[in-house]
Amino acid sequence: MERLDPGGDASLDERLWAMARPSPRGTRPTLERMRRLLRLLDNPQERLPAAHVGGTSGKGSTCHLLAAIFQAAGYPIGLHSKPHLSTVRERLLLGGQPISPDDFGALLEDASPRLQADDWPEGRPTWFELVVALAFTWFAARQARPVVVEVGLGGSWDATNVLQPLVSILTNVGLDHMELLGDTVEAIARDKAGIIKSGAAAITGATQPTVLAIIAARAEQAGVALWRLGQEIRVD
Repeated sequence: MERLDPGGDASLDERLWAMARPSPRGTRPTLERMRRLLRLLDNPQERLPAAHVGGTSGKGSTCHLLAAIFQAAGYPIGLHSKPHLSTVRERLLLGGQPISPDDFGALLEDASPRLQADDWPEGRPTWFELVVALAFTWFAARQARPVVVEVGLGGSWDATNVLQPLVSILTNVGLDHMELLGDTVEAIARDKAGIIKSGAAAITGATQPTVLAIIAARAEQAGVALWRLGQEIRVD
Protein backbone atom coordinates (compact mmCIF):
# COMPACT_ATOMS: atom_id res chain seq x y z
CA MET A 1 0.00 0.00 0.00
CA GLU A 2 1.27 3.43 -0.92
CA ARG A 3 1.68 5.64 2.14
CA LEU A 4 1.30 8.89 0.24
CA ASP A 5 -1.62 9.84 -1.94
CA PRO A 6 -0.74 12.17 -4.81
CA GLY A 7 -1.39 15.88 -4.84
CA GLY A 8 -3.25 17.66 -2.07
CA ASP A 9 -4.18 14.42 -0.30
CA ALA A 10 -0.61 13.80 0.83
CA SER A 11 -0.94 15.75 4.07
CA LEU A 12 -4.24 14.02 4.91
CA ASP A 13 -2.68 10.63 4.35
CA GLU A 14 0.30 11.50 6.54
CA ARG A 15 -2.04 12.55 9.34
CA LEU A 16 -3.98 9.31 8.96
CA TRP A 17 -0.81 7.23 9.22
CA ALA A 18 0.33 9.21 12.25
CA MET A 19 -2.91 8.37 14.08
CA ALA A 20 -2.90 4.67 13.25
CA ARG A 21 -0.41 1.85 12.92
CA PRO A 22 0.27 -0.63 10.13
CA SER A 23 -1.58 -3.94 10.39
CA PRO A 24 0.90 -6.35 12.00
CA ARG A 25 1.78 -9.24 9.72
CA GLY A 26 0.69 -12.71 10.73
CA THR A 27 -1.79 -11.59 13.37
CA ARG A 28 -5.54 -11.42 13.20
CA PRO A 29 -7.53 -8.26 13.83
CA THR A 30 -9.27 -7.91 17.17
CA LEU A 31 -12.88 -6.79 17.25
CA GLU A 32 -12.44 -5.50 20.80
CA ARG A 33 -10.05 -2.79 19.60
CA MET A 34 -12.47 -1.87 16.81
CA ARG A 35 -15.39 -1.73 19.23
CA ARG A 36 -13.37 0.48 21.56
CA LEU A 37 -12.56 2.82 18.68
CA LEU A 38 -16.20 3.04 17.64
CA ARG A 39 -17.32 3.74 21.20
CA LEU A 40 -14.96 6.73 21.22
CA LEU A 41 -16.65 7.88 17.99
CA ASP A 42 -20.19 7.46 19.45
CA ASN A 43 -20.91 4.10 17.77
CA PRO A 44 -21.82 5.34 14.27
CA GLN A 45 -22.24 1.74 13.02
CA GLU A 46 -25.43 1.46 15.06
CA ARG A 47 -27.07 4.05 12.80
CA LEU A 48 -26.21 2.40 9.49
CA PRO A 49 -28.63 0.18 7.53
CA ALA A 50 -26.04 -1.91 5.72
CA ALA A 51 -25.34 -4.58 3.16
CA HIS A 52 -22.20 -6.44 4.27
CA VAL A 53 -20.33 -8.18 1.44
CA GLY A 54 -17.63 -10.82 1.85
CA GLY A 55 -16.15 -13.71 -0.11
CA THR A 56 -12.94 -14.68 -1.83
CA SER A 57 -13.38 -12.87 -5.14
CA GLY A 58 -15.96 -10.59 -6.71
CA LYS A 59 -16.91 -8.83 -3.49
CA GLY A 60 -15.61 -5.46 -4.62
CA SER A 61 -17.48 -5.54 -7.92
CA THR A 62 -20.60 -6.77 -6.10
CA CYS A 63 -20.36 -3.78 -3.76
CA HIS A 64 -20.06 -1.33 -6.66
CA LEU A 65 -22.96 -2.95 -8.53
CA LEU A 66 -25.18 -2.79 -5.45
CA ALA A 67 -24.24 0.83 -4.85
CA ALA A 68 -25.00 1.70 -8.48
CA ILE A 69 -28.44 0.08 -8.22
CA PHE A 70 -29.31 2.00 -5.05
CA GLN A 71 -27.95 5.23 -6.49
CA ALA A 72 -30.02 4.82 -9.69
CA ALA A 73 -33.08 4.32 -7.49
CA GLY A 74 -32.42 7.65 -5.78
CA TYR A 75 -31.08 6.44 -2.44
CA PRO A 76 -28.34 8.44 -0.62
CA ILE A 77 -26.02 5.44 -0.84
CA GLY A 78 -22.76 5.16 1.06
CA LEU A 79 -20.04 2.80 -0.18
CA HIS A 80 -16.91 1.56 1.57
CA SER A 81 -14.76 -0.74 -0.55
CA LYS A 82 -11.10 -1.41 -1.22
CA PRO A 83 -8.51 -0.85 -2.51
CA HIS A 84 -8.40 2.79 -3.53
CA LEU A 85 -6.70 3.86 -6.76
CA SER A 86 -5.47 7.40 -6.18
CA THR A 87 -6.71 8.61 -2.79
CA VAL A 88 -7.91 7.01 0.42
CA ARG A 89 -10.95 9.27 0.14
CA GLU A 90 -12.26 6.84 -2.50
CA ARG A 91 -13.04 4.45 0.36
CA LEU A 92 -15.68 6.90 1.62
CA LEU A 93 -18.14 7.37 -1.23
CA LEU A 94 -21.51 9.06 -0.86
CA GLY A 95 -23.74 9.08 -3.93
CA GLY A 96 -20.76 7.89 -5.97
CA GLN A 97 -18.54 10.81 -4.94
CA PRO A 98 -15.56 10.59 -2.56
CA ILE A 99 -15.52 12.60 0.63
CA SER A 100 -13.94 16.03 0.10
CA PRO A 101 -10.45 16.79 1.46
CA ASP A 102 -11.94 19.36 3.86
CA ASP A 103 -14.51 16.92 5.23
CA PHE A 104 -11.94 14.15 5.54
CA GLY A 105 -9.65 16.54 7.39
CA ALA A 106 -12.51 17.43 9.74
CA LEU A 107 -13.04 13.72 10.48
CA LEU A 108 -9.37 13.40 11.40
CA GLU A 109 -9.51 16.54 13.56
CA ASP A 110 -12.46 15.17 15.50
CA ALA A 111 -11.06 11.64 15.89
CA SER A 112 -7.49 12.55 16.89
CA PRO A 113 -8.12 13.81 20.47
CA ARG A 114 -10.51 10.91 21.11
CA LEU A 115 -7.84 8.39 20.16
CA GLN A 116 -5.23 10.16 22.27
CA ALA A 117 -7.54 10.09 25.30
CA ASP A 118 -7.51 6.28 25.40
CA ASP A 119 -4.60 4.17 26.65
CA TRP A 120 -5.24 1.39 24.08
CA PRO A 121 -4.27 -1.74 26.06
CA GLU A 122 -4.63 -3.80 22.86
CA GLY A 123 -2.45 -1.39 20.87
CA ARG A 124 -3.54 1.55 18.72
CA PRO A 125 -6.03 0.92 15.92
CA THR A 126 -4.58 -0.20 12.62
CA TRP A 127 -4.75 1.91 9.47
CA PHE A 128 -7.59 -0.22 8.10
CA GLU A 129 -9.56 -0.11 11.34
CA LEU A 130 -9.30 3.67 11.49
CA VAL A 131 -10.40 4.11 7.87
CA VAL A 132 -13.40 1.83 8.43
CA ALA A 133 -14.36 3.73 11.58
CA LEU A 134 -14.06 7.08 9.80
CA ALA A 135 -16.21 5.75 6.94
CA PHE A 136 -18.91 4.67 9.39
CA THR A 137 -18.72 8.06 11.13
CA TRP A 138 -19.06 9.93 7.84
CA PHE A 139 -21.95 7.82 6.59
CA ALA A 140 -23.85 8.19 9.87
CA ALA A 141 -23.31 11.97 9.92
CA ARG A 142 -24.54 12.31 6.34
CA GLN A 143 -27.46 9.89 6.93
CA ALA A 144 -26.41 7.54 4.14
CA ARG A 145 -29.24 5.08 3.44
CA PRO A 146 -28.23 2.33 2.92
CA VAL A 147 -24.49 1.70 3.08
CA VAL A 148 -22.63 -1.06 1.26
CA VAL A 149 -19.54 -2.30 3.08
CA GLU A 150 -16.88 -4.68 1.76
CA VAL A 151 -15.14 -7.06 4.15
CA GLY A 152 -11.40 -6.49 4.36
CA LEU A 153 -10.11 -9.98 5.18
CA GLY A 154 -12.03 -13.13 6.09
CA GLY A 155 -15.19 -12.31 7.96
CA SER A 156 -15.51 -13.26 11.61
CA TRP A 157 -12.67 -11.08 12.87
CA ASP A 158 -12.61 -8.42 10.19
CA ALA A 159 -12.90 -4.82 11.38
CA THR A 160 -16.13 -4.40 9.40
CA ASN A 161 -17.83 -7.23 11.29
CA VAL A 162 -19.04 -4.89 14.01
CA LEU A 163 -21.99 -4.09 11.74
CA GLN A 164 -25.49 -5.42 12.30
CA PRO A 165 -26.47 -5.49 8.62
CA LEU A 166 -29.79 -5.84 6.86
CA VAL A 167 -28.25 -8.43 4.55
CA SER A 168 -25.00 -10.41 4.52
CA ILE A 169 -23.63 -11.48 1.14
CA LEU A 170 -20.94 -14.11 0.47
CA THR A 171 -19.92 -14.07 -3.18
CA ASN A 172 -17.93 -17.33 -3.13
CA VAL A 173 -15.27 -19.07 -1.05
CA GLY A 174 -11.84 -20.21 -2.20
CA LEU A 175 -8.31 -20.51 -0.88
CA ASP A 176 -7.10 -17.06 0.18
CA HIS A 177 -5.09 -15.64 3.08
CA MET A 178 -4.44 -19.20 4.21
CA GLU A 179 -1.85 -18.10 6.75
CA LEU A 180 -4.63 -16.42 8.71
CA LEU A 181 -7.91 -18.06 7.68
CA GLY A 182 -6.94 -21.73 7.48
CA ASP A 183 -5.48 -24.21 5.00
CA THR A 184 -8.73 -25.72 3.71
CA VAL A 185 -11.67 -24.16 1.90
CA GLU A 186 -13.93 -25.39 4.69
CA ALA A 187 -11.93 -23.57 7.39
CA ILE A 188 -11.98 -20.41 5.31
CA ALA A 189 -15.73 -20.78 4.75
CA ARG A 190 -16.30 -20.95 8.51
CA ASP A 191 -14.39 -17.70 8.96
CA LYS A 192 -16.13 -15.89 6.12
CA ALA A 193 -19.58 -17.13 7.19
CA GLY A 194 -19.09 -15.20 10.43
CA ILE A 195 -20.63 -12.13 8.79
CA ILE A 196 -24.04 -13.87 8.80
CA LYS A 197 -25.97 -12.56 11.80
CA SER A 198 -29.35 -12.90 13.41
CA GLY A 199 -31.85 -10.44 12.00
CA ALA A 200 -30.15 -10.16 8.59
CA ALA A 201 -30.99 -12.03 5.42
CA ALA A 202 -28.13 -14.02 3.86
CA ILE A 203 -27.22 -14.47 0.20
CA THR A 204 -24.42 -16.57 -1.29
CA GLY A 205 -23.00 -17.34 -4.70
CA ALA A 206 -20.89 -20.21 -3.35
CA THR A 207 -21.44 -23.54 -5.09
CA GLN A 208 -19.15 -26.11 -3.43
CA PRO A 209 -21.28 -28.60 -1.45
CA THR A 210 -19.07 -28.55 1.67
CA VAL A 211 -18.92 -24.77 1.66
CA LEU A 212 -22.67 -24.44 1.14
CA ALA A 213 -23.26 -26.79 4.06
CA ILE A 214 -21.13 -24.59 6.33
CA ILE A 215 -22.86 -21.40 5.19
CA ALA A 216 -26.29 -23.01 5.58
CA ALA A 217 -25.42 -24.18 9.09
CA ARG A 218 -24.34 -20.68 10.04
CA ALA A 219 -27.57 -19.21 8.65
CA GLU A 220 -29.63 -21.80 10.54
CA GLN A 221 -27.73 -21.03 13.74
CA ALA A 222 -28.47 -17.32 13.25
CA GLY A 223 -32.10 -18.09 12.45
CA VAL A 224 -32.07 -16.32 9.07
CA ALA A 225 -33.17 -17.21 5.56
CA LEU A 226 -30.41 -18.20 3.12
CA TRP A 227 -30.74 -17.41 -0.58
CA ARG A 228 -28.42 -19.56 -2.70
CA LEU A 229 -27.44 -18.99 -6.32
CA GLY A 230 -28.91 -21.76 -8.44
CA GLN A 231 -31.55 -22.63 -5.82
CA GLU A 232 -33.57 -19.76 -4.32
CA ILE A 233 -31.87 -17.42 -6.83
CA ARG A 234 -31.78 -18.26 -10.53
CA VAL A 235 -30.22 -16.27 -13.33
CA ASP A 236 -31.51 -17.24 -16.78
